[in-house]
Amino acid sequence: AGSKVVGFKGGPPGLLEGKGEELSLEDVSAYRNRSAWELLSYGTCSHGSFAAGARSKEILRAAEVCAAEKLDSLVVIAGPRDLSWAAMLADAFAHDKRATTVIGVPYSKFATVYVPKILPITLGFDSARRMLSEIAGTIAIDSMSSRKYWHFVRCSEDVLTMEVALQTRCNFSVLKSTLADNKDDDAMSLKDVVRKLQEMVELRRSIGHHSGMVLLSRELIQSLPEMEKLRAELVDILGPDHDGGGRTLPPSRQEVEKQLKQQDARELFKRLPRAVQNSLIRARDEKGLPLLPPGLEAERILGRFVQQNLKAAGSSFPFAPRFHFLELMSNAPLLSPLDCALGWVLGHTAG
Repeated sequence: AGSKVVGFKGGPPGLLEGKGEELSLEDVSAYRNRSAWELLSYGTCSHGSFAAGARSKEILRAAEVCAAEKLDSLVVIAGPRDLSWAAMLADAFAHDKRATTVIGVPYSKFATVYVPKILPITLGFDSARRMLSEIAGTIAIDSMSSRKYWHFVRCSEDVLTMEVALQTRCNFSVLKSTLADNKDDDAMSLKDVVRKLQEMVELRRSIGHHSGMVLLSRELIQSLPEMEKLRAELVDILGPDHDGGGRTLPPSRQEVEKQLKQQDARELFKRLPRAVQNSLIRARDEKGLPLLPPGLEAERILGRFVQQNLKAAGSSFPFAPRFHFLELMSNAPLLSPLDCALGWVLGHTAG
């Protein structure tokens, strides 16, 4: 009796900006057993929040907001980065003996918060894998019924992509973890992946199947070992501070290709779409490395590479790729029974 619940719009940034509003039972009842993404919207703390100067300011600001709202507890429902931020607040609040207790509730549809035997699954993962499996399964059925399309589906993070692959029994799956570790003898390059896909397409054709489905993780191209080599070589060729905005024009794609020394990096650059090549030459990220364009469609690049290889091999059969991106669809509007039960348990525990 007499207690109240305050929601902060936009996650941690909303807390620091004091965007709190009291939530009544009527406000939240309509969202019971639903994801409720739109109730408070979401946001995340920046990487700069953990810097020494920003950390002390954010702790002080969060303490001021909690004191103004007279909060006994601050519940942060979040993934790894925001939970680390919440742990920072909890430690500071306990050290300063503040009245507000900070509670962290693990949430990750990608299952990025994992503690064996203690936290084997996170809130949101079961709903996300059910939603993506249903959509990917529908695409697989289309592939089987049409008998002429190869569907390349960019799914999500590795764990979720692997779960969807197991549920749908796709023909081929590519996880970025199998490509990113170039110290592993079993790690594959993009060239290896394309070759294996080409072999599988030809094998299925030999037994009368002209369709299939390929699942791949997001940020696959960014994780390639040869992409890391390519970006490092481009820094050497273009200079550490080159951004394409100086007095001299940046070199052409042909000039850059001739100066690349490592064969796998040169082959990758040569086969990338022109827009990606231009971005690597002309743009830089915050670390000064050549920038890949936002929204890079790895599924389209991979499918086109396979198509080019089949054409170069003189294949007489048609290869019709179709491309899909499903990650945003993992925000399931209706939660699974497991997530509903887990949400209730976590809510009661946090309370």
